Amino acid sequence: GRAYDKLCNLLDLDTVTLAKKIVPLWGTLCEIGGFLEQDDDLRLGKAVGMEIEASARRKLMTLIRTAGPLARRFPTGALLDEESAAYLAPAKRYGAALQIAEVASSSRLLTEDDIQTLKSFVAAIDRGDVQIGKRRTFFTRSGRNLVIGAMGVIGSFYLGAASDLAAEDLVIAEKAANALVAAESAVLELLSDAPPDIRLAAKNILENLKQTPDDPSDQTPGQKLLAMRRNEDDTTGD
Repeated sequence: GRAYDKLCNLLDLDTVTLAKKIVPLWGTLCEIGGFLEQDDDLRLGKAVGMEIEASARRKLMTLIRTAGPLARRFPTGALLDEESAAYLAPAKRYGAALQIAEVASSSRLLTEDDIQTLKSFVAAIDRGDVQIGKRRTFFTRSGRNLVIGAMGVIGSFYLGAASDLAAEDLVIAEKAANALVAAESAVLELLSDAPPDIRLAAKNILENLKQTPDDPSDQTPGQKLLAMRRNEDDTTGD
């Protein structure tokens, strides 16, 4: 429909021009995410109406799981998310951010300096330092930004652009995939107040990462992701 066409037109823009169109991009993504959430309710019998045709739904899901994280890489997109949430992080969401940080640390998704900074920050919160509410909120939002950043790297694989990634990006993508699946419940809790396109993108990416590969061997989510790149390279080579 109109929203789909508008999103495609926006994504066809070059990066410099797109950077000036983040507000309409964000709004269109939220609109499509809302349609898909409504479609979920229809499929679960929670609402009455006409479901989105299956092939059209797949196209929309492909767009939001890649374009959603992309929009948040721009400061304006991230700011719009924060303004739409406008909250002080509840304890449950802060706990989810802690779990994300622990998994990111153990999977070496963060540098040693980042890990030490996080530990110092959490220690300050636990001590009950001044402005603890703001510190919790900042930490929680930082955790959410980490998750969305990881989703953005993984999204490259679903766009068929994985072959363009540098070797270090592939390492990050593998670690990110393993970390997101390991902290699945925390990821979903952390994004529970995010716009609908990001919530749906996270669910869809996690579902894809957990799918059993054709090869019966025991593969980690990161290994499954890298296998997509190898298949892409093989197809290109042919």
